[in-house]
Amino acid sequence: MKKYALFLLALLATSSCSNDEKDYLLNDQLNANSQTVVMQDTTDVISIDSLFRLAVKLQRNDPNYLFDKKENPPITKSAQSTFVGPITTFGYNTVSVRTGMENRKVMFPTSEYGLIANKVYIVDFCEARKTITLPSGALTVTGIPSPNCGFNPVTSQTRGCSSYQEGTTLYMTTNLTHVKYDALGMLIDKWVPVTPNNLEWVYAYIIP
Repeated sequence: MKKYALFLLALLATSSCSNDEKDYLLNDQLNANSQTVVMQDTTDVISIDSLFRLAVKLQRNDPNYLFDKKENPPITKSAQSTFVGPITTFGYNTVSVRTGMENRKVMFPTSEYGLIANKVYIVDFCEARKTITLPSGALTVTGIPSPNCGFNPVTSQTRGCSSYQEGTTLYMTTNLTHVKYDALGMLIDKWVPVTPNNLEWVYAYIIP
């Protein structure tokens, strides 16, 4: 009888361990399946083309964004006017994430900048700013190309910058895309089209 009781206890213990192991494996498999679903989830993924249009709309609704709302002082040229430039300056004063443009899931349509086309990336859309002090009386000349800057905030898909003048200060801004990591969490840390430190801003002015 004693041996039979010990046999039953051993059988129950084995069964219990087996059930616990099954539950653990089942939960582990469910967790793995859930993770796979999250990693492959393409909900809210936006192509870069449509996101550019969205970014411009959000940016222009941002009350802190002034660069395409300000008007530069009118330039009145005379025979004595002095044109200065083009002048190139480098780097940046500030870089910040644009309003509503943090941690966006994005697919790039082509394999540019070392990125894979139609792969999902987690991206911050940023704004870099640079300020320049102009000589007294100088007036900014608009439309000077900056082909080695970020993306133009007004046209979005071309390289360049936007600017406005207030007093003797020239405020310039450009847009950058910070590709942080892919959908699987692998670190990318790539700036498109250029890193903030390598920005090149080109400007010119007239002294009437």
